[in-house]
Amino acid sequence: MVEKKLTEEMKKIEMPVEMQKRILDKCYSEQEEMIMKKNSVKNGFRKPIVAAAVLAGCLCLTGVTAMAATGKLTGFFRDVKGMFGAVTGTTYEQATDEIEMCITEVSDILVIDMKMDGTKAPYRELETIEVSKWKIASESGEEVAKDEVSTVATIADGTASVSVALPEMAAGTYKLVITELTGKKKADQPLPIHGEWECEFSR
Repeated sequence: MVEKKLTEEMKKIEMPVEMQKRILDKCYSEQEEMIMKKNSVKNGFRKPIVAAAVLAGCLCLTGVTAMAATGKLTGFFRDVKGMFGAVTGTTYEQATDEIEMCITEVSDILVIDMKMDGTKAPYRELETIEVSKWKIASESGEEVAKDEVSTVATIADGTASVSVALPEMAAGTYKLVITELTGKKKADQPLPIHGEWECEFSR
């Protein structure tokens, strides 16, 4: 059952057949070895757990292999559910490698330029974007600003430029860390976009 599930998951990932075979062989080999070791401990309830652990490890490995093949992790949509299990919204996860960011101006505001693939979902559907969760930390790690409202920027040809207000700060090097953006389109629910982007700047 585990072998069948693993094989099905592997076929969903685009990679050369020979690479798939090597990964599957490695996973099956490790699974058999671990189960044989656990069989020496007389506990029949542990074998399914071992098999599940091996499967999880192998699926993580295939994710890393897919990233190595493309050079980027791929984002995905995730349903947000309420306390009774009903779907109440949608978020877009793991977008770090899909949006490039750089700081282009440092004054009383911080201007952040963004670049994304405007031909792919969800970016091709969005009209505006803003920074919704962020913080600025000093070289010592002290937090000096957090989650102030950013400007709302129009997305044009996969690019946008947003700004956040800066507080009074001493001269030095700082790090901007962004963990959530919000994309919007008229008549649609706002879409939270999660990732982690870091940019250093000096005052």
